[in-house]
Amino acid sequence: VSARMLLPFLSILLVPLCFILVIYTTTMDTILISRQETALNGLKESASIMSARLEELVNISSYIYTDSNTNAIINRSRFEPSSRDIYSFYQALDGLPNYKLTNQMIENVFIFFNRAGFIIKQPNAFENTAENYKSHVGFHGISFEEINMLSRQRYVGGPLVTEDASGRDVLILRSIPNSSSPEGLIAIQVNTAMLDSGLATNDIGPGGGAYVLSKEGKILSSA
Repeated sequence: VSARMLLPFLSILLVPLCFILVIYTTTMDTILISRQETALNGLKESASIMSARLEELVNISSYIYTDSNTNAIINRSRFEPSSRDIYSFYQALDGLPNYKLTNQMIENVFIFFNRAGFIIKQPNAFENTAENYKSHVGFHGISFEEINMLSRQRYVGGPLVTEDASGRDVLILRSIPNSSSPEGLIAIQVNTAMLDSGLATNDIGPGGGAYVLSKEGKILSSA
């Protein structure tokens, strides 16, 4: 049988095959686009939820600095600057809500009191020294001197990302206001595992990655 005689038969076979290939390619492209749109919408929703949860932590920092127990510590240290009675701090701590127990986004709550010279890490209090900072606080990428300098500045903001070679911290910071200079600093340490888990629920495909960045361009969360 000559090749010329086979050509019509081959054409009959190839036309449906090409048609099937075109349908398959178009279908796969449609599925891929649909998956991309679904993933993008999921990521947008996750980012929106994350933003709302971080804003809630900013509000909690406001509740802490207006709490009567926080002000009791400030007033005691203001009018009795020589008093370093840690027992009085524990009395005030006993009435201060432990937000870590009620909000999974909170890893720890720290309050730095300038006049009193104490650090509160709920439910404990420590003298504000470099050694205690290293042992009980130790934010990545921010030194004892830097955190104490921040505690004397008027600051409300976050999330602030601090990092070094061993890890990162996401912090919500709020100075404790006073007419002349801040009385101290509230630092809410965000649970970064909870941040990352919010993105991990999204199907971003093999080899893909998703990131949420701070305003400064630092990574808040990744998956």
